[in-house]
Amino acid sequence: MLLNESEKVGVMDSRLLVSLITSCYRGEKHLPRFFESVLSQTIADRVEIVIAHNEPTESELKLVWEFTDKFQGHVKHLIIPQRESYSRSWNRCIKQATSAFLAIWNVDDTRTPSSLEDQARVLLEREQIDYVFGNFRVIHEPGSTQGELIDAAKSPTADWSHAGMLLGPFFMFRKGVCGRTGYCDEQLSVAADYDFAIRLALNAKGAITDTELGYFLDIKEGLSTKFDSLVLAESLIVELRYGIYKRINYEYIHATSRYNIPYIKQYGEWVRVADLVPGYNELIADRFEQWYCIGLNRYYWLLGVFSWFLQPVQRIGGALRRRLLWILKS
Repeated sequence: MLLNESEKVGVMDSRLLVSLITSCYRGEKHLPRFFESVLSQTIADRVEIVIAHNEPTESELKLVWEFTDKFQGHVKHLIIPQRESYSRSWNRCIKQATSAFLAIWNVDDTRTPSSLEDQARVLLEREQIDYVFGNFRVIHEPGSTQGELIDAAKSPTADWSHAGMLLGPFFMFRKGVCGRTGYCDEQLSVAADYDFAIRLALNAKGAITDTELGYFLDIKEGLSTKFDSLVLAESLIVELRYGIYKRINYEYIHATSRYNIPYIKQYGEWVRVADLVPGYNELIADRFEQWYCIGLNRYYWLLGVFSWFLQPVQRIGGALRRRLLWILKS
């Protein structure tokens, strides 16, 4: 499927249950394991792969075509001639997907055989739930199953929109929820999933599966793990946008100037964040206090400033906060 064809909207197919949202760039060494893992899924016959393939090499194309022959009728291969951000690629995939449920799956990660079925079952049985995530392991060698367990149930806060990228790399959601949350922000190159996950948490009800979903590969080559990644700067965009002040790293404030924080860019159009998050202005006003009470204190603490100095800073910050809120309301 060529680029111009990828702009069409996918027609829902009742035979399929889950569409995989996948972006690939220079993924030759990971594709065979990825395809093998897809075929090992317990509901593989009801799975569709929508893969946005950026600047594919001949060897990569051969791998995809061979797999397509084995998995006929289940693969949408979108060829992107010139590399683009994964957020733009994901938006293409979402538009093309024909299943009711969409699942994130990067080609360098591996899912457990029952993960898609486990997540889909939650969405089928609980109509009030719009997204599902769960435990996974961080591995440092392709194909490994041994690594640090990330336990989703041990969130540091009951408010999932305040807990960082809690949803992890294997979340699943209803395609229909995008009408409320919007789509991926195409301004972001490495933190678009984080941004989208926060809007999911602010718009819909989620659930955690009681099973392990997969293995996230961290060998410092991925967009969010390599040494020169923009992840810290773009994470700051997300945290400023949604008032997650206690997580802000003020060292990267200067890097935010080129982003349009109050707006999401999706399919080339600009949409206000306030139109995608219910009660957005009230949310930001409510969380504003944490900028002083938690965010700045944490920053000063990291800089090694002693608590005796923080007390007058808190008093000054509180007065300034009240003054700014008064101005905003006037």
